[in-house]
Amino acid sequence: MREAGESFTTAREINFFLIFASEIHIDIIVNYLAKKGFHEASRGQMEDWKFYLELVLEDIPTEDVINKKIDDIIDLLKNTDGYFDGWGCSVYKD
Repeated sequence: MREAGESFTTAREINFFLIFASEIHIDIIVNYLAKKGFHEASRGQMEDWKFYLELVLEDIPTEDVINKKIDDIIDLLKNTDGYFDGWGCSVYKD
């Protein structure tokens, strides 16, 4: 993001993507992360029968913010059939 000219001063939606083998843990994950400021953007089933969950958080995407949120998600997924699949957001330049 820095190479693209990101100013790291503007809050915006940051999308986090999770994949699950089943739907069993999705509602639990959504409810827990809602308490940490996330909200559900979308969910569904993929062609390979896995399930995806897209969560959104409003914040400034600094390295510290992103790393902390990813660590929180990965810790939460340890006892599930899910895994973290990445994140993304738009770039804001000065």
